[in-house]
Amino acid sequence: MIDAKKTSRVPPEDVDLSNQKLEAARKNFAAEKYRNAMAYCQTALRLNPDNAKEIKLLMGKITLETGKLSTEWDLNDSIAACDYFEDVIAIDPNCAEAYLYNGIAIVHWGNNYEMAIENFNKALELEPENNLAAQYLAICEKCLNNPCKDEEIDLHKLRGEYESAVAYLYEFFTRQYGDAQKDLDALLKATGSKQRIDLVDNNVSVCLPFIDYD
Repeated sequence: MIDAKKTSRVPPEDVDLSNQKLEAARKNFAAEKYRNAMAYCQTALRLNPDNAKEIKLLMGKITLETGKLSTEWDLNDSIAACDYFEDVIAIDPNCAEAYLYNGIAIVHWGNNYEMAIENFNKALELEPENNLAAQYLAICEKCLNNPCKDEEIDLHKLRGEYESAVAYLYEFFTRQYGDAQKDLDALLKATGSKQRIDLVDNNVSVCLPFIDYD
């Protein structure tokens, strides 16, 4: 087995310190301390550029979460996140997670459903059991295929329903059940549904109630 520390030109002590900083970044990210997490990532990358894949993947996620804190998704954060994920893909073209989150960032960058779908499909090709990629793919295909079929569709309402759906899915699959419940309720209300789905009481995986715009 090849020892990465021996083949790398990065001093072993820097590799160890970089790993410590990366672990600190992950803990801060989990605690939603995104500014601290990003600072740790930047230090980790400077110490050990050879681990750019893992570090930049986390930096992309941090950037997405930073944008999510705004009342609306921040365009600059979405573009920056894409840059990180594309760097990861350049390093490892078989990183399903990078394609997944790159697709998410692309959707919020400019609603480029076609490009997002390509990323979600690639993520599923590499990792067929990736449920989050499958859910986002279904949403994007629905939004891509329906809006132009009927000129009377309220595009503002459609966008609101789409954003509620994406928010619900993201929060549900990242176990942010309180926020997921709020966005699911908003989604059902926006679509005129009188159904009530209680995520906590049911304690089951709830599929997205897709909207029929026809």
